[in-house]
Amino acid sequence: MKTVLVVEDSSTSRDITSHFLQQGGFRVLEAEDGADALNILKARHVDLILTDIMMPNMDGWGLYREVRADKRYNLTPFVFLSVLDELDDQIKGLTLGVDDYITKPVTPPQLIARVNTALMRSERLANYFYRNPVTDLATSRYFRERLMQEDARCKASGHDLSLVIFGIGNYVSLVRAHAEWFAESAARLTGQALNVTVQ
Repeated sequence: MKTVLVVEDSSTSRDITSHFLQQGGFRVLEAEDGADALNILKARHVDLILTDIMMPNMDGWGLYREVRADKRYNLTPFVFLSVLDELDDQIKGLTLGVDDYITKPVTPPQLIARVNTALMRSERLANYFYRNPVTDLATSRYFRERLMQEDARCKASGHDLSLVIFGIGNYVSLVRAHAEWFAESAARLTGQALNVTVQ
């Protein structure tokens, strides 16, 4: 089940959007503005960010800049869902590099279809960067990225990095190729955590 972060200052609009997504089979996290969304991203895994533009504290434009400044979220789809239907706003968003710009009102089927399309595009990019095209196995780069993501989330939430679980297709081949590197990286991070605890 994919997780969508819905960022919207209006609780009514946020509830409606979240309900549509849940009916479409998504897990939903909610944030009231961009600043709240950034705090959630520090502690939770998110597959797609769906945000309004006009919000207090940090608007959608500011949130987009902050998210894209962090390389951990380079492949995380970012979609605007806004009442701003002016062509200039849509062009601005798409020029910045957002994955989609949806104008309100939107029907549930339209919303689900657009979210699914953005997720599929992201998965194709992730496969390009993180999978070997010949063996279809995850590359060592994928493991490094995931380990760094989990380490950052654990630090942000104040928990120790204890275990990272990966979905593995061809386990034997994968272990032969990457087990030594992963074991060394996990041991090093665990040692650093223990060292901090002891001090």
